[in-house]
Amino acid sequence: MAASQRQGAKGFSVSPGTRSLPRTWKRFRRRLVFISGLILFLALTFGKAYLSMQVVLKGYQLEDLKREIYLIKRENEQLQKETARLKTPERIAQVATGRLGMGEPSSEQICYCPPEAREESRGSSGSASSQTRAEGNSWLVVFSRALQGWLQDEGAGI
Repeated sequence: MAASQRQGAKGFSVSPGTRSLPRTWKRFRRRLVFISGLILFLALTFGKAYLSMQVVLKGYQLEDLKREIYLIKRENEQLQKETARLKTPERIAQVATGRLGMGEPSSEQICYCPPEAREESRGSSGSASSQTRAEGNSWLVVFSRALQGWLQDEGAGI
């Protein structure tokens, strides 16, 4: 054999310059695997930390929303109590007499209409009937017409 060539472990002849290439490649491959593993480890660690932080932040948001729901429910209960208090007949009578100057009606002011008068006050004629339908048959319209008819009858009788 020539001096420049050596016999390898398995009987292959290897030149001195080619022997260091596989060692360098193995060393490079080890470093590449180590660096890739390190990068993967860091990525997983930062990912887990990010997700943990998101869970904590969402927990705080959830607690804020629960507190807001509690406050809104409490406010709703207070408003319902106030509505019930304002709807009481005693309070309505107090406001009617105090602020609006109303009083209890006397027996002369109370008038009961028989069912026939109610039918007549609704307007059985075609024009009045169509006008009532156009206005949506509001009870206020019917009441005001009955009151006008009653006042006209009272005025004619005087």
